[in-house]
Amino acid sequence: MGVSEMKCKNRLCKDKLVKQWCKPLLVKQSCKILKIIMKPFKKQPVGRKTKPLAAVKKAIKTDKPESLDEILKRAEMAIDMFDYSLAQKYCQKALEIDADNVRALELCGSLLMEVGMPEKAIQCFGRAITLQPEQGYKKYFSVAQLLEGSDSVNCYLKGIEIAEKDDGASNSGIHKEISSAYCSLSELYMTDLCFEDNAESLCEQYVKKSIELDETNPEAYQSYANFLLVKDQKAEAIIQLEKSLSIWFPQFQLIREGKAQGDPVEPCPVNYSARLTTVKLLVELERYETAIEILAGLLEEDDECVQTWYLLGWANFLQGDDFKGNARFYLKKSHEVNSKHPCGDEEMVKHIEELLNELNEGCEINEELEQDGDDEFEDVETSDEEMEA
Repeated sequence: MGVSEMKCKNRLCKDKLVKQWCKPLLVKQSCKILKIIMKPFKKQPVGRKTKPLAAVKKAIKTDKPESLDEILKRAEMAIDMFDYSLAQKYCQKALEIDADNVRALELCGSLLMEVGMPEKAIQCFGRAITLQPEQGYKKYFSVAQLLEGSDSVNCYLKGIEIAEKDDGASNSGIHKEISSAYCSLSELYMTDLCFEDNAESLCEQYVKKSIELDETNPEAYQSYANFLLVKDQKAEAIIQLEKSLSIWFPQFQLIREGKAQGDPVEPCPVNYSARLTTVKLLVELERYETAIEILAGLLEEDDECVQTWYLLGWANFLQGDDFKGNARFYLKKSHEVNSKHPCGDEEMVKHIEELLNELNEGCEINEELEQDGDDEFEDVETSDEEMEA
């Protein structure tokens, strides 16, 4: 299938997907979205430890916004400060004023993503797409993250198409977002769509396009490293991963050491989940020291992420017997954190338990050997005393 045919097929699939969303949303759509955002959140997600300025937080709670635009600005600020309950109140108020305001719907979708309600977020983004299908690329990128396989691909491609038509397409910020969208497309062809006939060629095409669009995007080089690692080209993967790290890691080290000042809300230009991916690649390439340093920084931002503790344990476990004590500590911690805040990743939890069982068995064997040694030593001492008597 040619590129033009593929684009045509994607466009048809996208139209079909929009219609699919529209069906449940057409009847009393405004009321339905409002009901979604009015429901109290069952669980507040764990946010990073960075605290916002008290004065700012107080202002957005006490000052009364006078317009819809001001209400939406307050909602955005509340989300940025991880105050999701407050953001919910502002989103609700915005929808009460104008239930079909696209900006409000997109903001509600983003909020629902943050609190772990993807299906409801899709409804918000779906309504926004229904209202403005050919305007605004961000809603397509957002909903693409919540979908799988070809549906996700279609949304990314539609978002890219709109972004490239945007009058501000020369803007470096938009270039970076399009570059990151191409990274996501390449990842899809390494995971959900890896058995497609043209998966490898599309994956390489998208990741190279990502680098071409923004040579300063660390995610682009990281995606290329991942692609090369899948192909078992480790030497080439290391080169690309080092290019990615060179863009952000030296500055991040200086910030951690207190030798440079970073953004108080986003201390690192690479987001949390992307850095976890960096760590996985570093561990696979046996670059343990760098991996552990990045993980230490991640713990400073959020020490209630199961995967961070798990990767610390796994990185230490792989380094041999001298690091088994560290591995046991971090893996036990990951198990404890998962008990309090279940991550939902059954495969990872199973691996944590298997590693702990193996480490505990080794610990018991060592303790038995030490005990046997102590007993023999006591027997020798007794024999010497008897001989002297």
